[in-house]
Amino acid sequence: MRKKVLILIVAFIALLATNVNGQVTRGQWYLRPTVEVPNNALYGLIGALSGMLGEAGLTCAFTDVDSYQVQALFYKAIVCRRVNTPFGDVRNEPWWDWKPRNIAAGLHWGYRPMVYPIGFDLAFGYERQNWRLKMPGADDYTNYSKQMLTPEVSLRFSFGSMESSRRFCFEPGMRYNLALSAKGDYNDKEYVNNGVTGLFGIGYYKSMGDGSGTWLIVRYEQDFFDFFNEDFTAPDGTKPYKGFSTNNCAIMITLKQTIMTKK
Repeated sequence: MRKKVLILIVAFIALLATNVNGQVTRGQWYLRPTVEVPNNALYGLIGALSGMLGEAGLTCAFTDVDSYQVQALFYKAIVCRRVNTPFGDVRNEPWWDWKPRNIAAGLHWGYRPMVYPIGFDLAFGYERQNWRLKMPGADDYTNYSKQMLTPEVSLRFSFGSMESSRRFCFEPGMRYNLALSAKGDYNDKEYVNNGVTGLFGIGYYKSMGDGSGTWLIVRYEQDFFDFFNEDFTAPDGTKPYKGFSTNNCAIMITLKQTIMTKK
């Protein structure tokens, strides 16, 4: 079942993503699909496929440009995932395997300015997040998973003129994680929390001299909420996650190549 869902998501993204050949207007509006499979052996294949398909609906500020294409490669790594309990240490199983336990897909719409220093990105996505944990006293690992809607907003502040061959940017933002369902010790979404993830990215741009260029962007993501709900009450009347605290963060690296074709 999971493999079928993964295939359907990739097929949907492939239908949405196309190279850019459209009317040229002032500013750069874009529509960009993404697929993420953090720390998974499948990630390289899916990430490269999604990035090579490009961005749809992008327009630019130059009147002599016939087409404007963006190719992107990206990698997301979970760099911190810890659980603290009153009962002892919790062990995490490594994420490198062929099972798509963690997967996300979304659609980004935004404005990347060519003249002005401020742009924005709005996104709406779906994410399946899985924590594979061995609790204190347990004999084996348990999958704690939740399916979420993940609306996101971020700003981009650019530094440097259009004539400069080098530019910098930083991108603050936030994402809200709204649980739709959850599985684990209990098949009840009330045992997990909803909450905000903070986003902060920095980028460097190198111009190729003809309007084309390369962006390298590194983004840090930090959850500002605990995975487990301390106030969750089990059917037997106990609060199994009382005193639990978690820390979850990730780093995403994006390499974008902008290619302009003159008329």
